[in-house]
Amino acid sequence: MEDKLWDYSDLTISIPAEYSGEKPNYVCPGAVAPVSRAVHLARLHAAWPGCDQCSLRHDTEGLGQQSVESVERIRDLRGQGIQRTEFGIRGPYLNRIDRRIIGGLSQVFCQSLLISRRPASEELPVSVRFRPNPKEEDNTPRYAAIPSIVIGFDGRSSSPDIVAGVISAVREYGLHVIDTGRSTAGSLMEAVRQFPEAVGAMFVTGAGFPPSYTGLDILDRFGESVPVAWKEFGIHLEAVSPGSGGASSESIEEFPEQTSARSKWLSRVLCLPEDRERPTENDAQQVGRSGYRRGFRSLRIARSSGTHNIVEFESRYRQWLLRWYPEGCRCRIIAECSDSLIIDRLQWVAEQRGIEFLHRDSVISGERPHGAMIIRIRDDDTQFEVFSTSGVWVTPQEMSDRINRSAKLRSMHLTAHADSGSGRFWITDAGRPHGGEPTEDIRDALAILGLWIRCQ
Repeated sequence: MEDKLWDYSDLTISIPAEYSGEKPNYVCPGAVAPVSRAVHLARLHAAWPGCDQCSLRHDTEGLGQQSVESVERIRDLRGQGIQRTEFGIRGPYLNRIDRRIIGGLSQVFCQSLLISRRPASEELPVSVRFRPNPKEEDNTPRYAAIPSIVIGFDGRSSSPDIVAGVISAVREYGLHVIDTGRSTAGSLMEAVRQFPEAVGAMFVTGAGFPPSYTGLDILDRFGESVPVAWKEFGIHLEAVSPGSGGASSESIEEFPEQTSARSKWLSRVLCLPEDRERPTENDAQQVGRSGYRRGFRSLRIARSSGTHNIVEFESRYRQWLLRWYPEGCRCRIIAECSDSLIIDRLQWVAEQRGIEFLHRDSVISGERPHGAMIIRIRDDDTQFEVFSTSGVWVTPQEMSDRINRSAKLRSMHLTAHADSGSGRFWITDAGRPHGGEPTEDIRDALAILGLWIRCQ
């Protein structure tokens, strides 16, 4: 047998750079000089924003799997942008939402709140002069009181920083601030009801999103969301990067020209003639003292900034909570909640009313204590679930029917309502004598828990 000779002269083997001894050129996006591999890995580990566009971001040899997954998760969150929610906005803290961004959005919310609260035929509640009515004999300039906004924040580490930007922006806009400090959505709405001069509330919270998120909710006097025409303020929707779930993000732009809606607002605030709805640069110079500026944050409704009033509202809120719980109550309550402020409130109410109270952070598998009622409160204390002593979930409709049929609650002028579509539950209160409105809508989980205990 003859031996075959194989010719390997034309065979080419491609060896990757990391195995061939050739070092990749680690040049960060936007830079000219390369960095070492150690700096490259350190920046990847720290989730440096510039690494999102780096072609070598997948070169992670030397990093632990947990670090790689954490960096990828942060990169995905950074690409999602600012998201709209039912009551406001949410976004990653510092990566998308900081004091400057939240300040501009706060002024948009302020303007939208003032527009939505008035009938179309009424003048705007500003401290500058209203346009005289030619049909009236007395054309004396009239002034309106500057309204207030109740502002609070939740327990996230980012909230104290963000709320400082919100308060500053609201005051710059010209509205007064009633600062309740550390709050929840339920206590914030009770503050709005107890301060008649307040037109609504702003709540710095990231409820419903990961811990790295923050955001802002705005509610009117009735606890409802405020409609915002984002496009009229130069804020448009844009598509986000692939892999982020197809969500939308908000992009804030400053346009050189005012939009039609903002021009109509300016013409009313600046008392321009009827035939001049669009203010010109000359108009802006003539009324510059009233606070007009071009750009995103350009509107003010008063000549001076609003005031900042810090109020201690927690004690007043807890006294209001006692109204809902019966005297000498003997029952067992288990609260599943992660908010320390809500737990402190429940503990205080339990001591005042003789309730046996137990707290746990999350749902624990296993047997439930016999005869204990369970309430599960999420990040937002207007969203909750109640379980009976037998461990069965009580639907909002069942809770509504039970409360409305209870003879013990008829003297309190209360009616319960449930929306099967959204799963919402609320109480309409027509019996409080010092309320600013004929009826009040209560969505507070702790207050509703007290009513539920009365029905047992």
